[in-house]
Amino acid sequence: MIHRRIPEIHETVKHLLVPDSGDADGRVPVIGSRYCVEALGLPVKSEWRSWFHNHQVGGRITEYEGGLTFVTVRGAGHLVPLNKPEEALALFSSFLNGQALPSLP
Repeated sequence: MIHRRIPEIHETVKHLLVPDSGDADGRVPVIGSRYCVEALGLPVKSEWRSWFHNHQVGGRITEYEGGLTFVTVRGAGHLVPLNKPEEALALFSSFLNGQALPSLP
């Protein structure tokens, strides 16, 4: 199981983004992803907050010390880029450019 390998993964990963956690994902629900991320035991750098795309809530985001950022995409299922292509592009672009997701509409 993945949660048993979390300390090993944490040691090798410096910056990690979990971009494809759609909040309507029936296969890998957000609550399960949150459980795995929280099992790392990393200190929270920023609490859960909304991020925005085109003046609407794009999803939720929280950041942890050690470079891990956990993001959900509002209304997306298991295949975030298929369900929400604009939000997925905004998310991926912000990650590649080292920019924060918009926190204001």
